[in-house]
Amino acid sequence: MSSVIGRIDYPNNRVFEVKENNILNENVDVIVNAANGLLTHGGGVAYAIAQAAGDELYKESEKYIKENGRIPVTGVVLTTAGKLSFKGVIHAVGPKFGEGNEGEKLFQTVYNVLKLANNNAFSSLAFPAISAGIFRVPHDICAKAYFDAVDKFYNDFKYSFLKTIKLVMFKGKILDAVLKEYEYRKNKI
Repeated sequence: MSSVIGRIDYPNNRVFEVKENNILNENVDVIVNAANGLLTHGGGVAYAIAQAAGDELYKESEKYIKENGRIPVTGVVLTTAGKLSFKGVIHAVGPKFGEGNEGEKLFQTVYNVLKLANNNAFSSLAFPAISAGIFRVPHDICAKAYFDAVDKFYNDFKYSFLKTIKLVMFKGKILDAVLKEYEYRKNKI
């Protein structure tokens, strides 16, 4: 079941939504994969996306790593969406807890995702909670980084191609932290 549980409107008909849903069910141009640096897609959202996309995404991921090496933290890569209806999948490598400066690194990761989507003229994007699962970055740090990155992107690119940004996740502690951040920010834009 899909439901918008938070929405912030920005100038020039741009919007940031927080949704409770399966990211694979979103009607957007491109989705984001919370990836690891080797694009192995071994668990969580990464596994679900890769399984649904099929062999083409796995092959393109392997080829990218073979030709370019490991993707660094804050790095983002665009690949095919395989069997999925999206125009592409952006793989984003967020920080792991304990690396240091996780909030800034996560902010930069999400900002890089948004810039890559905009540079490819995508008008809508859905991203999951990045670094909040097996990478164990505290949820309040994650929530702040997500909102900060969207806010900076929309302020830096006032006439962006990217008009709709959705943060999509299931119920749980990360969603609770995001909603708390949303309540704090919703009237400050």
